[in-house]
Formats: sequence, structure tokens, C-alpha cells
Amino acid sequence: MHAPWYSVYRSRDRGRVSGGADDVTAGEAGRMWTLVVRKLQAIYQGHYQAALEHPVFYALYIVPFVALAVLAAWLLWRGEAKRAFWCLIGAIVVGFLFSWGDDTYTHIYRIAALADQIRSGTISAFLTNPNNGETLPTFVYYSTIPYLVPTLLNLLGLPALLAFKLVTALHFVVLGWGLQRLIESTTPADTSRARTQTDYLVAFLFMSANYVYALWFARGALGELWVYCFLPCVVVGALSSNGRALALFIFLQLCGHPIIVVQTLVAEVLVAYVLTGLTFAGLIRRGLVPMVAALVLAVPFWLPQALWQGEILGPANLPAHFRDSFLTLAQMFSPRNERTIGVWLPLAVVLLIFIARARLSLRVWVPVVAGFAIMALQTVYLYEVARHIPTLALSLFVWRLALPVAFLLFGGLLIGWREVGPPSRWTLAPLAAASLAGMMLVMLELAPGFVKDLTRGRENDRFTLEDYDRGEAIWGVLEYVPNYARLPRHCEASGVRRILYPELRAGLKAEAPFLAVRRAPVGLVEYSVDGGPAPLAACEQDLVIGPLATGAVVTVSEARTNRLNYFRLVEFFAALALICWVIPFRWLSAESAARAGSLRPQA
Repeated sequence: MHAPWYSVYRSRDRGRVSGGADDVTAGEAGRMWTLVVRKLQAIYQGHYQAALEHPVFYALYIVPFVALAVLAAWLLWRGEAKRAFWCLIGAIVVGFLFSWGDDTYTHIYRIAALADQIRSGTISAFLTNPNNGETLPTFVYYSTIPYLVPTLLNLLGLPALLAFKLVTALHFVVLGWGLQRLIESTTPADTSRARTQTDYLVAFLFMSANYVYALWFARGALGELWVYCFLPCVVVGALSSNGRALALFIFLQLCGHPIIVVQTLVAEVLVAYVLTGLTFAGLIRRGLVPMVAALVLAVPFWLPQALWQGEILGPANLPAHFRDSFLTLAQMFSPRNERTIGVWLPLAVVLLIFIARARLSLRVWVPVVAGFAIMALQTVYLYEVARHIPTLALSLFVWRLALPVAFLLFGGLLIGWREVGPPSRWTLAPLAAASLAGMMLVMLELAPGFVKDLTRGRENDRFTLEDYDRGEAIWGVLEYVPNYARLPRHCEASGVRRILYPELRAGLKAEAPFLAVRRAPVGLVEYSVDGGPAPLAACEQDLVIGPLATGAVVTVSEARTNRLNYFRLVEFFAALALICWVIPFRWLSAESAARAGSLRPQA
């Protein structure tokens, strides 16, 4: 994982020089300027070296990226915020296509592994390491739905890396399109151009907020990208009393990453409250049936994870602790910290409150206060509160709340500026320009390292399958290691033969009293000896099977998890059909029932 931007400042000597206050200020300013110059020099040297080593590849990245970013800045200056908004999206997409996020390798490995399973006809919810035979239940706990399209592209001949990049770039475009639909759906027909430009400046600030673009550019977490790209679409769905679109997008989110959806739902509900004009009671009446329908239809995607969580060691087995992801206030508002929303979006909120003299409606204050409260929850000062919130620690990093926070502030700003009236041209535009400049600095600093990562042969799927985990991988691996806590300990056995888990799939004749299988799954599969239950024990990270009679046939069955994955796939498309064409949401809606009751003639 990349070191947080604020680590640069933590590692520097901040000692104050002796002398008067003016001397101290000058000294501090001098040191800060030195840091800036050194940082810019390091960025230049990194880009110069990348251009020398990979001139064509580097040119394909830097020319469109800089051109789109400069065009966005020029359009901001001209007051064409909508076009600037889409140029910003274009610049971020280009930067993302040439980036190497924290989770990129994990997901391209999984795409290549899924495609390899399909080609060989051995489809399984388990992924087997080709180097050491270790087999982990990855797709029992991580949904395959976000992988469907990239895996299909890989089967059609596109390398897993390019398939991942194209599909997740499309996710970012969907996020931008959703914001545009949200703005247009809530804008009256007679709205002035100045008001519309203000809306798109707010959208610009949202998309250029640190964690929003960094989730694609610096992380590349496929499940999160899937959930968050539908964030504005859920609110657009809530604008209609039909309920079908709302159910559809919540269902898609639940199928992608249920844990993230729990955290996202707060932002979606509050922004929907702001923009629909409904009371909370009216919003509940409108959304209850679609949300229940989505939740029920998505049961195969979230219930097994909850029931079988104890079969693996989970996040507790990773070398990261929930407590360590909390930030100080300085870190929270650092314009260079990619794990927060940065400073420019919060400054836009402060500016709104100042210009309105705090005379804003409840619909503005609700998302704004909620956004800043959740930001406070991510600080070290409220760790003891945050750790008691259900499911929050399962996400491992509290800064995963940053994008929902940005969306809350986006909702508050959108409705706030509509109440106050469009600001002058030079009110929000400078903040948007500063946000763009900060984004470019962050992306340009990381780019030379990404170029090196992208030119190491990882576009070759066979290389990816063999290189991803040579026995030392951590992320995407250790959390799925089996939990042997409920098995008896048995480390004193003699005559132990060490085998690989895949050997048991076809059946293995015992030639020793005991078999040892490193990190073999338990609970999710069934081991048998000559058709009967196999005696199981554990020794550190080994599953021990035995005692066994010589010649006994030991097998493992993955039928339960395979049936689950096949059912998930069939049920996913069946549920889409039910939501889109069958379920009569309007007729079932509590809002429709309430409206019908109000129209009933009085006795």
C-alpha cells in the first residue's frame, strides 16, 4: 500500500529555530518552500526517467492526461462547468488506465484465474495457487458478479489487465453519468444557465475530491468501484415513485459488495431526502418495497458470507489493524492525503455557510452535518466510538467512509447553492481549479512508479497466474486462510505424508497413516474416506486427515459451494428480470397505498 501523503510531513524535523517570531515564521516558510521544491524535483526526475525508459508508453499517458486537465482548467475559466466536468472525468480515466492501484494485481489475477477455470472446465468458488497448490475460498466470500464482464472480455482474447482497466474505467464514467442524471433530474426546466453551472462546479469538486478519484487511480478495489459507481443512480431511482430503478441499483450494489453497501446506504438515504423533497416518512414509504425486494433477491450474495464468516480467519489475519486507519485532523484535511476527501470540498461547504450567513434549510444541514460527523468519526479522537459500530470494523479501513462523506457534502452543496442562488463566477471556480491542481500533483507524483509496474509483463495472463502469489502474498490471500480453531490439535502424529489440496479432488489413495494439507479449507467442503466422514485435526497451518488405513481413498467435495455459485449466477439474471419486468412495484408501494387512501371518499 502507498504511504499516506502526510507521512512526508511526519518524518520531517519540525523543530523551531531560535529567535523572534518573525525569524521562526521565515524559517518555517523556508523549510516548506524547500520541501515543495524537492517534491517538484522528485516528480520531474521520476517522469524524466520514465520517459527515457518507456518513451512511447509514457507519451500515450502524459499527452492526453495533461491535455484534458489543461482543457478542464481553461473551461473552468470560461465558465463552462459542464464541459469542464467531463474533461476532468476524461483526465482521471486516462490517469487510471495508466495506473497501478493497491488492489489491481489482486483483481487481474482473479480475472485470469476465473477465465482459466472456464477454459479448463473446472469452475470452482476456490482459487488454487499454481505454485504451491494452496486453495482458498475466494469466491465464496467475494462476489463474482463484478468479474463477469472482464472475465468475458478475457475469454474473448483481451488480457486480464486490459479487461480490468476498461471495465473499471467504465465504472467511473457511470459515476459521472449518474451525477449528471441526478443534476438534470432535479433541475427545473426554467433554471438559469448560472445555476446549472453551479451544479456542475459542485459535481466537479466531488469528482476531484481525493478519495473519489484515488479509489480508481491509487486503489483499484473492484468491489468498491462497483458499489460506488451506482451511488447517484440509487438517488435518481428514489426520485421516481415507480420503485423499479431504485430496486435495481440497490440490488446491483448488494450483489457486488454487501459490507460496503451498509456504509453507503446512509449517504444514499440522506441525499435522497434532500433532493426528493419528501419527508423521511414519505421517503420510507417510497423506498421500503424496493429496498426489501432488493435485499431479499440478493440473499445468496450476503447471507452465506455472514453464516460462514467463522470458517476463515478474515481481516484479523491481515497485517493491518482497524485502529491504525484513523487520522488526526491535520491528516484528515491534507490536500495530498489520498485516503480522505481532501480540503477543497469541505471548504466549499464552509464558503456556502458563510455566504448564506448560516441561514440554510434543514435539507441542507442534514447531509452537511452528517458528512462532517462521519469525518469526525474517522479521526483518532473518536476511535472508541467507531469501533462499536456494527460491521464498520469489517471494512478494515475507516477511510472507506470517505466517498460516502463526499457524496453527502455534494448533496448538501447542490441543494444549498440552489437555495442561496448562484454565486459569483469567482466563488466556486477557484476552489474547483485548486482541487484540479491538487489532483494533478497527486497523480503526477505516483505516475512514474505506475509506469514501472505496468511494464513488467503483467499483461501476460500466464505470468500473472504464476507471479501473483509465490508464497508471500498478503492482500487477497491471508483473509481467506481457513480457521482451524474448532478442530482438535494433532501435531505429534508419525507417518505423515504432505500432499496438495487439488490431489484430493480426484481421490487419493492413502499410503501413510496421516495426510497433511497446508491451508486446506474446512467447513465449506466435505472430506471423506472410502465414502464415510474423514477424521480431521489441525497442526498450525496444516489440516491433518487421519488415521487412515493403507489404500483408503480420501476425497474432497466442493459440491455445496459450487451449487451456491451456480445458483448465484442464475439467480442474479432471474432477479434482474423480476425487478425490470415482473414485480409490480407501483402497485405494492406503500406510497401508492397512502395516496389511494387519501383519495378515498370520506363518509
